[in-house]
Amino acid sequence: FLRNPAQVFFRQRLNVVFRDHDAEPEDEESFGLDALEEHQMISTLMDEVLSDWDVWRASTPTLNTAVTDEAVLLATLRGQLDARMDRLHRSGRLPMGALGTWTRQALEGTLLPMLVAWQQEVVRYPHPAVRQPVLVMQDGVKLQDWLDQLCLSDDALSVPTWLELVAGKLAQKPSKKSDKSEKGDDGDKGRQKGGKSEEPAAPQPRLDKLRLAWVRSVLAACCGVAVEGVLVGSDATLHCQAMDPAVAKEDLQALLAVWREGLDAPLPMPMRSAVALVTESGDPEGVYEGGFMRSAESEDPCWSRLYADFEALTADGRFEALAKEVWGRVHAWATLHVTVTLHPELVGDTPARSLGGEEGDE
Repeated sequence: FLRNPAQVFFRQRLNVVFRDHDAEPEDEESFGLDALEEHQMISTLMDEVLSDWDVWRASTPTLNTAVTDEAVLLATLRGQLDARMDRLHRSGRLPMGALGTWTRQALEGTLLPMLVAWQQEVVRYPHPAVRQPVLVMQDGVKLQDWLDQLCLSDDALSVPTWLELVAGKLAQKPSKKSDKSEKGDDGDKGRQKGGKSEEPAAPQPRLDKLRLAWVRSVLAACCGVAVEGVLVGSDATLHCQAMDPAVAKEDLQALLAVWREGLDAPLPMPMRSAVALVTESGDPEGVYEGGFMRSAESEDPCWSRLYADFEALTADGRFEALAKEVWGRVHAWATLHVTVTLHPELVGDTPARSLGGEEGDE
């Protein structure tokens, strides 16, 4: 629902699913990867390498030493990734020639730091924790589920923590608006304070990637369950702390009210445009309508049928109100409870490069 409330309305209320009939045949030769293909390939390789890793761990006699030794960890993961990339190349799923070599290097530069960071988190939380029940009754709505796959660290005061590996970027650079505000009148980079240049603004978490983590944190806090979360992506690791139960109850009440409204009629709340609005990270109109080398959110078949352009989307004023009511709460939670740790570049590793942009990074 948070990703595309219009799509939920069409599917659940009208039983209508829009399909792309212009998709290319799958047997065509690959000359490059678009954003969606890159995301899917990274996800597939990620699962395959982790499967190989589990087999290796089961057959390693000196398991504890090997897993905690960073050099052994890196060498093992690099070898397993190389083997999977070789299979991918032989299958013809990578472009040919120099473009194929460049694509392979870009994929390896993305996957290797992510896999290393993931295994480090797995080592940090080695003990399984008991799953916690979730039962919330609010405004006539009953929410019942489990918080499972929780882990504990060796710390005696460790809080149950869920781990999630995400095949995409989790951090974003500070907005251009913020960068400009940090510059002095003379255009120097960074403001001068006491004769010294201040450090550049820290990277921020991508709110669209945190939507499920926010919902999980809200429900846990509403049930009085203290849990934390760790998300590992291709560029960074996000640590999510437990939130205040009082705030969580307010957030849940607001979310349920918007969800109910969205089942009666499609709401003007496209995710990427709403995030751009509440974070002041750019131009929500540009996000919705697109531009040079930038896909438009309005190209989605649901949004294109409802709101042809940004003017139509914002005509009745509901877009801004809904964005602040829902995504404004996600932004406030992320500001207080989420920290971003960028992955360091590995020795001998190719810096990660996006092959097709971030729009397909779902």
